[in-house]
Amino acid sequence: MHFGPEKISSLRKCLKVIFQFSLSLGFLYLSNYAFSQTLPRSETSRETSYEAPSPDELRKIEEKIVNLPTEQKLSFRNIISSLPRETVSKLASLMEELPEDIIPMLVRVLSGMRTFEIQIFVDTLQSITGLVDKITYIKRKYVEVEEIIGISEIERFFSGFEREIEEKTLRQIGYNISWWPEMKKLSPQFISEGYVLGPGDTLFVYIWGKIKLPEALNFPISITVLSDGKIFIPFIGPVSVGGLEISEASNIIRGAVRRILGDVEVAVSLASVKSIPVVVMGEVKNPGVIILSGTLSPFEAISSAGGIKKTGSLRQIEIRRNGKKIAEIDLYKMLFEGGGIEISPFSLRPWDVIFIPKIGPTFAVKGSVKRKGIYEMKEEGLSLSSAIELAGGFFPSDGKFRVRVKRYKGEERQIVFDDFVQGGDLSALKKFSVKDGDLIEIFPAIYERVEKYIVVSGYVKRTEKIPFFEGMTLKDAVLLSGGFKDVYPPSSYEIIKKKDGREERESFPVPKNKTQDEILEMFQGVKLEPFDRITILPPPDEDVVKFISVEIFGEVKFPGTYSIVKGEKLYDILKRAGGFTSYAFPEGIVFTRESVRAGQKEKASLVIRLLARELLGEASQGYVSPLGQFPQQRATIAEERLKIISYLTESNIKGRIVIKVPRDIEKLKDSKYNIELEDGDKIYVPSVPNYVMVSGEVKNPSTFVYVPGKGAKFYIDLAGGTSKYADTSQIYIIKANGETSDDLDNIGPGDTVVVPPEIKVPYQTWYLVRDILSLTFQGISASALMYNAVKR
Repeated sequence: MHFGPEKISSLRKCLKVIFQFSLSLGFLYLSNYAFSQTLPRSETSRETSYEAPSPDELRKIEEKIVNLPTEQKLSFRNIISSLPRETVSKLASLMEELPEDIIPMLVRVLSGMRTFEIQIFVDTLQSITGLVDKITYIKRKYVEVEEIIGISEIERFFSGFEREIEEKTLRQIGYNISWWPEMKKLSPQFISEGYVLGPGDTLFVYIWGKIKLPEALNFPISITVLSDGKIFIPFIGPVSVGGLEISEASNIIRGAVRRILGDVEVAVSLASVKSIPVVVMGEVKNPGVIILSGTLSPFEAISSAGGIKKTGSLRQIEIRRNGKKIAEIDLYKMLFEGGGIEISPFSLRPWDVIFIPKIGPTFAVKGSVKRKGIYEMKEEGLSLSSAIELAGGFFPSDGKFRVRVKRYKGEERQIVFDDFVQGGDLSALKKFSVKDGDLIEIFPAIYERVEKYIVVSGYVKRTEKIPFFEGMTLKDAVLLSGGFKDVYPPSSYEIIKKKDGREERESFPVPKNKTQDEILEMFQGVKLEPFDRITILPPPDEDVVKFISVEIFGEVKFPGTYSIVKGEKLYDILKRAGGFTSYAFPEGIVFTRESVRAGQKEKASLVIRLLARELLGEASQGYVSPLGQFPQQRATIAEERLKIISYLTESNIKGRIVIKVPRDIEKLKDSKYNIELEDGDKIYVPSVPNYVMVSGEVKNPSTFVYVPGKGAKFYIDLAGGTSKYADTSQIYIIKANGETSDDLDNIGPGDTVVVPPEIKVPYQTWYLVRDILSLTFQGISASALMYNAVKR
């Protein structure tokens, strides 16, 4: 392939510009670094050099967290690795001082904090003198953290928020049972006689009477149940007790002793109990095999597994043996009905499985009840009266109450039940069935006499309760709800009215081919009554034109993101944004498009690959450049330049489209620059810049105040003049809108004067490089304008 002298010259110019930008970038970095070193320490970064904690300090911390769940240990190690050594040293000392049962609380507290908060917390904790006061401080912080971190997704759902924490958060009932984390095993004397004996259990056998007993039987005999289920009593022999309850075993032992010794008294008690493996699976915090002793109840097993998570069921806990479900526990019976749970039906045996399934359907009750919160149903269909009874009933018990049930339909929560109830009579609520996700609101009816309202939902901007006033119409309701959700007219509306405690629902179609204003005038004739519930239904999909989103910001009167119909142009969006402000600089408008950016990035990657082959190939051939560099030097320099070129190209590709927009927007209407908009387009209108940049082979590349009427030479002189490596014949200008110009006398605000270096470069890829340089310049110019706006 052969190129003439003109193309070679053009190529050289393009590549020189890339190299001069690499020099400018390095200079600006060094300048900023040097400037930062002149500031006091407090003015620069607060970060200090990292010094790793000592092995002894880490060992102390590891010993303290050894019993935490694996996931929690890994997370805490990551936290420790981010802390300064001084803080880690203080923390290790504090953890040595604290009791074992406080360590999990401390870890939980620290896990909810950022690094600087941990440093403050540890310093505060260290300043507290007494151990009791330190523990009290940790517990108080633990409660605060749990309030934020411990909120489950179900609680967020019913409390009506996603990110912000409110004091009125509804809590799931039953998951804060105090004995989950710290349940202690019961002493054998408190174990029910229904306990089943097995290998490893130890019994005390007492024998006394009128006859003279052998010496060995004059004291309580301690006997352990052997692997075959038998015990051996001196002078009596073996007795089989394995698999028997304590009461049954006592009778058999008594009979065996009396057969040998005659009429004597015999008493049997449990001295110690065996240990058995039990599997706890499902929605517990630490599932796995648990070795149990003591009561051998499911509660101890669940407690040892960390308790039930808020995603687990409290009402359908399964006990499985040999692959079959032998029992099901409903903790609500114990929590709310006050009944104890007998141990005998649920005494565990080796390798029994306790399975906690996913939580069942849930509903929430709030307002005037004795126990507001979130409850689980075994299945949907619980009556509304039973749901309120589960929440403790009305509070106070007497009086009249308004009961309202809200249910999600689609994306909105709608009222599906609304009625007045006398406090002592729930019969009117028995026919209504509660479903998963229902929110039950209860408040004294006295409030209803004070506040009358209507509710509007559906195809409006805000679904809300609106105070009612006499003469209120459907038009008033829609306007007070923010108007229709979109520009298209609704298809119909529905009104639900309360009459004699019953709901009457009626739907009304909206005539087609009516404007929103015409529909609102029609709604003016629809009179509303207190407590009406109105649902505005959206238009059918086929009547809706899809919108695209375009963002315009900067110096326009109404910046923001606009939804526009496909086909609208730049002129239209500028008009809708109110036109330019008096500070606008239309000549520097930055118009970016994602599809253009994707194409530019693809082309840039191709250029970098081709340029790499050419530059590195030339370096290996032993050419000497005008700067006197030898082959090894040139290879290294070529590689470094490629890195810089790649960085500059990638970081400055913004998908910019060069456009010229006059200050008088009306002149844009018939211009070729009035382009059609696409989804995701961004338009930035900068303020008038007051600077000119000088970049490349000058002694002091920098930014200078713009002086009207001055040419490139004036600004180059301000930069200390050209360096000895400059190619003064190739100086050019990058205009504020991204265009390049050779007119050195016509310098405007926001322009950049480029002084390229004199350097030999390969030329085979000149046509691609020329294109990629243009878009790189546009990105640099756009960044400079935006940065200038931010500083202002």
